[in-house]
Amino acid sequence: MRKFWLRYPSTILSVIFLVCAGVYGWFDFRSQQPVLGVTDTRGFEISVVTAITDEYGVVLEDGRTVRVLGIEFPAPTDEESENCSAQKSQDSLEELLLNKVVYLEQDVANEDRYGRTQRYFWVGDRLINHELLLRGAGTLEEAGVTVYTEELRQAARAARLQPKGVWRSCAGETSVE
Repeated sequence: MRKFWLRYPSTILSVIFLVCAGVYGWFDFRSQQPVLGVTDTRGFEISVVTAITDEYGVVLEDGRTVRVLGIEFPAPTDEESENCSAQKSQDSLEELLLNKVVYLEQDVANEDRYGRTQRYFWVGDRLINHELLLRGAGTLEEAGVTVYTEELRQAARAARLQPKGVWRSCAGETSVE
């Protein structure tokens, strides 16, 4: 019986080539990196969040400010107890979005009633709007929300019942939920 490498030389050479290609980086076998500033196959815009502006929005790499759709974040005030909630919300926004590649999904309305651009934010397969509501980083603002209405309602309800984030007293707390 002939030796294996003599019977299947093309198979052996193909395997050797692929191993060398992987070792020397000729091919990237991992998932393709998204091309920023374009849309993906679902029609979502791809960008990077470069800054968190305030309780209303984030700054994208192209300089645009975009509001997180469906969430009303607590505004910083002079009262220390309310500033705790605002700071927790800010920390959650930074943790989940800052310096991340995001996929921006538009709902029916492109802008809110004040003319601010608003989007659903995806990081990988996670809907960040949903995650923020689950953490209690803000309250549900249903104006403009049509695509994920029920999912966002359930997340807001869960945070309120547990209670988390804005639904919890800030007395003595230092960590973000």
